[in-house]
Amino acid sequence: MNLPSQDPKSVGSKYDFFVLWFAILFPSAVTYVYFNLLADSVASLQQSAYGVGKTLQFGLPVVWVWLFFRYRLSFWKTSDQASDQVKRKPGLGLGIGFGVLVAASMVVLFWLVIGPSEAGVRLTGMVKEKIDSMGLASVGTYAAMGVFYTVFHSFMEEYYWRWFVYDLSKRFYSRTIANVLSSVGFAAHHVIVLAFFFGWDSPWTYLISVSIAVGGVVWAWMYERDGTLWSAWVSHAIVDAGIFTLGYFIWTQV
Repeated sequence: MNLPSQDPKSVGSKYDFFVLWFAILFPSAVTYVYFNLLADSVASLQQSAYGVGKTLQFGLPVVWVWLFFRYRLSFWKTSDQASDQVKRKPGLGLGIGFGVLVAASMVVLFWLVIGPSEAGVRLTGMVKEKIDSMGLASVGTYAAMGVFYTVFHSFMEEYYWRWFVYDLSKRFYSRTIANVLSSVGFAAHHVIVLAFFFGWDSPWTYLISVSIAVGGVVWAWMYERDGTLWSAWVSHAIVDAGIFTLGYFIWTQV
């Protein structure tokens, strides 16, 4: 068995290549199961499928790195930084600024363009339906889910898509291709979620998905530039906070 060496600049093995593409595709498959196939199921079943899927997804990088790349067990550093020990100051100001810009743009886009349209009417109904079906139909449970996504899930997505998928992609592709590949993978499972709310035939499904991919490109660039996850995580958390705040106002519309 030809295992990858401990040198972060070594070429990835065929096993790394398989794990890379599994990591890119698996989140979309899991999202389709709990968001579409189980859409009419009881809340407990949806929550169980979500929990199992996310555990497998976020557990994969830890297991793979522990087995073959233990020098990478600093969740804040890129593969190059973990090897070279180069220290850089995280661009938190840039991360915060980008997060605020995206969150504010979402609110403006909804209230001025999407909300008054037919797509907005559908979105409002689907948001309420999904919140009810997943057992989140109280302010307390919704707020708890919002805090979980804003603080914890945003970090886990950055650790998964940037720290693992992006860095693993660099064993096979250039930085630019690795950035685009990891960012498209990051956006792919959002397409399924957006299609649920807007419909597969809505241009908003694809326009917003492209915007998410662009966000992934920016966060991967921040991660590469800073050498840590800090700025990308903070930026992602601000965007998620904006999403759940907007979702709350959509949910509580009369």
